[in-house]
Amino acid sequence: MTRMPLRLPRGVHVASREQPGGGALALLTTAERARFDDETPERAARFLLGRFTLRELAAEVSGESIESIVVSAACPRCGREHGRPRVELPNGERMTASLSFHGGFAVAAVDTRSRDLGIDVSAATLSHAEAAGVSTVLGRRPRDAGRAWRAAEATLKADGRGLDRDPTGVHGSLGGTRLDGRHYRVVDRALRPGIRLAVALAR
Repeated sequence: MTRMPLRLPRGVHVASREQPGGGALALLTTAERARFDDETPERAARFLLGRFTLRELAAEVSGESIESIVVSAACPRCGREHGRPRVELPNGERMTASLSFHGGFAVAAVDTRSRDLGIDVSAATLSHAEAAGVSTVLGRRPRDAGRAWRAAEATLKADGRGLDRDPTGVHGSLGGTRLDGRHYRVVDRALRPGIRLAVALAR
């Protein structure tokens, strides 16, 4: 796991990983294992990588063992494990969390203050076709399509509905967004060469 020394809001921690650690499968809960078994091999591998990265980060931030970290992401509509992830520590305390994937690696974030949190990772510069696609989805033509899309998707994840909510409802991008009357602080940071991370945090 690689911790990211980024300038982020206090309480927010971010890390990335390209492969899950040993014993990752044994750490899954019954609900997580059911989702893992239902996925295609490629999606199952990505799911396992994301959950391991999140557990490892939460364990390092909290000082608890990785085996004691419980991750749940029950969808409020169907109960399956594809909702917004949350981390529960052995003492009963909880941290909000978010995951994003780009290329062959996963990025995990946790907030020790348990504010609604969302992250998104993408290429720093989009192609003309990708930028046009972003404009279509957002219903506007932003000055920086990549930054606007990262801000929108991070906000939708912090909201908890993800892309089940129409992205055109997200307003703003630089410094902050608004969705259905709620305001989010948004920061956009360089994660790796050519790759940027957006973090949305409920105000």
